Amino acid sequence: MDGVHKNRLVAPRSTGELVSEGLKLAGLSHPLILEAYNVEKTTAEALTIGSTGEGTRVGYFLANLARAFGADSVRWESERELETWHLRIHLSYLESAPSSQS
Repeated sequence: MDGVHKNRLVAPRSTGELVSEGLKLAGLSHPLILEAYNVEKTTAEALTIGSTGEGTRVGYFLANLARAFGADSVRWESERELETWHLRIHLSYLESAPSSQS
């Protein structure tokens, strides 16, 4: 690879939007759970003192990713495995109401 350059021809997007676009292309258009394994240090510290993970670096990324999928976060869960933390967010999608036809 010779170098990485910004593509000024496309609108700027968040990391969550880019990841959701890639997952949609791979056939995962409506995930029910998003999970981050082995979260970074500041998120792990917040989880250690009892945070849900919302508002942390990884939590913000997962929430941004959920919004990019058009989902609402329903429940946040964290799990500790030895010295490693995992953060997951359960999602809900609003189904469009059936249209009434006369």
